[in-house]
Amino acid sequence: MRIIHVLAGNPPHTIQQLVEATGVTRTAVSEQVKDLMARGLVSRSTRRTQRGRPHHLYTATDHALSTLFSNHQRLMVPALLRAVADVAGQEVAREAMVRASKVLVQHYREQLTAEAPAERLRQFADVLSEEGILAEVSEEGGQLRLRQRNCPFADMVDDERNICSAERSMLDAIVGQPLSIVGCRLDGCPSCTFELAMDEPRGASNGETV
Repeated sequence: MRIIHVLAGNPPHTIQQLVEATGVTRTAVSEQVKDLMARGLVSRSTRRTQRGRPHHLYTATDHALSTLFSNHQRLMVPALLRAVADVAGQEVAREAMVRASKVLVQHYREQLTAEAPAERLRQFADVLSEEGILAEVSEEGGQLRLRQRNCPFADMVDDERNICSAERSMLDAIVGQPLSIVGCRLDGCPSCTFELAMDEPRGASNGETV
């Protein structure tokens, strides 16, 4: 994060400039920049000079900049939903949530290649992990369970837990088979857990509705 803060809103930096700005060793900066590039948080360009080797320049990506305002975004989304409900009513707010869920379903579908629901669930967990959600799939008693150790919608939970139901419906559409909620952090469980019955045929949830 120190490197991202240095690069954010500034001209591209060389490794040496990052070393001077952060006060750590060149080896440490190089390793961290390499990791940040692999995560899509830093990009590299090359500046050629008349003499000597070309210089590599590093800059923060838009994805990195969004991480700097993650707390603000978590506040803004539920605030927008409450504003919609106040202005247009709860029914319109629920419809807005349904439409937003459909956008997310399409986003994740495009990243999954497997046909079988079990494999799609495993791929989905990998995608969530890449996005910073602590997600993992395990097999217990002949069923597959998706555990989310941090909830991406924690700040959007209301008294009726509408977002929980919307998330489960979204998972049904993404995986292609209904899942059940077997654990919820709101009930004192260590993680939100969704279960997929491996021995069930592909259900009526064909991904067209959420």
